[in-house]
Amino acid sequence: MLFILSREPERPEAPPPKKPGYLMFFVFLAAYAGFEAFAASRARPRTKADYIYPQLVAARTAVTRCGDASEADRASFDAVMDRERSRLRRELTADGSKADSAGVDEQMAALASAAEGGLVATVEGEGCGAEAVTRSLRHFEIYKSK
Repeated sequence: MLFILSREPERPEAPPPKKPGYLMFFVFLAAYAGFEAFAASRARPRTKADYIYPQLVAARTAVTRCGDASEADRASFDAVMDRERSRLRRELTADGSKADSAGVDEQMAALASAAEGGLVATVEGEGCGAEAVTRSLRHFEIYKSK
């Protein structure tokens, strides 16, 4: 009997240590959300009409000077360009900076002439094999099918 009394009472087992899985899940979730926010912020300006329209003008100039596109391809591209031109007009009008028609036309002409002038200078200086020209020809191929 002495043996039973001298024995220490049994202690309940300690709970197992917490796994780091929950912490890692939240770390990965936060990293993914940060990556998505960064990607969205980088892509947003590239979807605006004032970014796309000069690319279309440069692509049309590149095809006129260095490319050989069929009439059907040019018609398809011109339809896309007209759509982007009207979208740019809506964005500039909604912006409110120059709501009158003459101001919007002036801004659109400035965007177009800057893009066209830059590509013409590249073609005259470096020829049709320049990187900017091949990029513009690629843009033509992409946008003609949209």
